[in-house]
Parts: sequence; structure tokens; C-alpha cells
Amino acid sequence: IAEYYDYYAGMADKVEGAVLPIDKPNTQVITTRIPIGVIAAIIPWNSQMLLTATKLAPALAMGNTVVIKSSELAPAVMFEFVKLIEKTGIPKGVVNVITGFGDPCGKTLTTHNLVEKIAFTGGPDTARHIIRNSAENLSEVSLELGKIGYLRSRHNNYFTLPVLFMMISGHYPTIYSGDYGWLILMAVIGILVMVRHYFNLRGVGKAKNSLIAIIVISTFALIYALAPSPIKMQDNSQEIVTIAEAQAIIEKHCVSCHAAEPANKAFAIAPNGIMLDTKEKIIAHKNQIYQQSVLSKAMPLINNTNMTDEERAKLGVWIEANQ
Repeated sequence: IAEYYDYYAGMADKVEGAVLPIDKPNTQVITTRIPIGVIAAIIPWNSQMLLTATKLAPALAMGNTVVIKSSELAPAVMFEFVKLIEKTGIPKGVVNVITGFGDPCGKTLTTHNLVEKIAFTGGPDTARHIIRNSAENLSEVSLELGKIGYLRSRHNNYFTLPVLFMMISGHYPTIYSGDYGWLILMAVIGILVMVRHYFNLRGVGKAKNSLIAIIVISTFALIYALAPSPIKMQDNSQEIVTIAEAQAIIEKHCVSCHAAEPANKAFAIAPNGIMLDTKEKIIAHKNQIYQQSVLSKAMPLINNTNMTDEERAKLGVWIEANQ
């Protein structure tokens, strides 16, 4: 962004009048470039600094004054930016920032008879209002509309949500720790694609309520599939596992993270505040241990301590016997 200002600052002293060739004797034609005057720069809520730079830098370089109308949804960025403008030594009144709703703020700006040019970035509906408002004063208008970009992005945005989900899925071991993690991933992608499709249809006024029903049913079906099985009571034929044996397994695989001072450098404190470094704490959190280490096998995280199925089974036997 700073390069915009640097580039146009270099052009400020390179705008010259030019002597045009003419075939009339004893006649000289000179072109003189003068500032436009007051320019209204209307920017949306997103990419404010970049869009402001593309309007403000050339306007200042050519000697104009600028009134920036920031979005009423996110005006704080421009308020902080104008403080930096004051520190540069630019005279007061050269760069101005206002904010507010289209009516009256935007309407007042675009109908003002001292505004010689309007530079707008936004949607086509607002652009139509600007053109109508500026017609009386014949103000020059330049429009950068988002409709074409919207039409293009509407056809290639279906995997936006799935990609975001895959980026954060590593924080939720339940999703990938089972034998059918790939199937769960496909189901989530399918649901998220349907969600995106619904909003694409809604954008063109063709939303279908039946699609919402399918999304809701699919989501609840996935939640049901991911729900851990209820804890089973001990079978009399099973071996007996003592608390000492269970504690030994937990100290080997869990206490490096779940302790008052975790040995695992990835954690400054015990995850979720769960500490398992005493028998009392193990007993208090036995249900969480059962869910995470026995049923879902989500813990230890990515099984970095190599907990075996036999060890998980022993924990399960001890916990089931103490329900």
C-alpha cells in the first residue's frame, strides 16, 4: 500500500504543460493541467486502506482535496488513518474523513455543488444513486463495481468453507481419529458445499427451503454418527484392572500434558485445565479419559506417545468397573 503513495509522490513534480504543434503561423497552443478540485472518495467496508490509496494518492499528487466517506459499518480504520495524515504535515482540510449512512451522509456529499469528481467502489445499486445525485452538478463520476467480481466468485466459491474446515480440523481429534475419518471428511465437505450453494441461490433470489431441510437433516445425522457410544458396564468375564495399573498407563501417556506444569513444551498449562497427575484427579476425570482415550482414541494427541490398543482396553476395563 505504501508503494502507491511513494509512486504518486514521485509524479507530483512531473506533470507539465505541453506545447502542441500547430500549422498556424505566429500561433502557440499551450496545454495547462490544473487540479480538478474537491474529490469525493467513497469506499466500502473491506480493503479500506488499499482502496483509499488507489484514490487518495493520485488525487493528492495532482493537487486536489479529498473527502473520504468510509463505510458506516467499519469507520474506525479511516479515523485512525486520518491521524497519520495529520502527522505528515499535509495542511488541514486537504484530506477529510466522514462516515454515515447513504442518506443523509452519502447523499449530501454526492449532491454538493463543490464536489467536482466522485470516485466510488461498491455495488451497482449504490452506484445508480450516485449517478442520479451527481447529475444536477454534472460531477465527473468513476465507478469500480463489485457485481462482476461477485458473478465470477459465485461459481468458484463452493470449496471455501471445506478448505477452512480442513485448516482447523486438526484441533478436533474426534473428526479424524476413527477408522472412518475420510468418510466423515467427505460428509462435512458435502454439507458445507450445500450451505454455500444455498447462499449462492439466495443471492440470485432462487433459494430453496428444501435445501435447508437437507442440510439440517445431514448435520444431525453426522452429529449422531460422531456421538460416542454409551459407557458399557463391565462383563464379569473381563480381567480386573487396578487403579495403580490405570495410573501407570496415564502417567506414561497423558501426564506430560495434563499436569500442573506440563513437560510437553507445546502446552504452558494443562489442556482444558484437566490435570491427571494424582489418583484423585484421574478418578474425577475418568469419564473424559474414557471418551477421549478409549472410545474415540483421540488422545493422546496424534498418539504421539504410542498408546497401544491393549493399554486403551485396560483403561476401559478399569473405568467400566468403576461406574
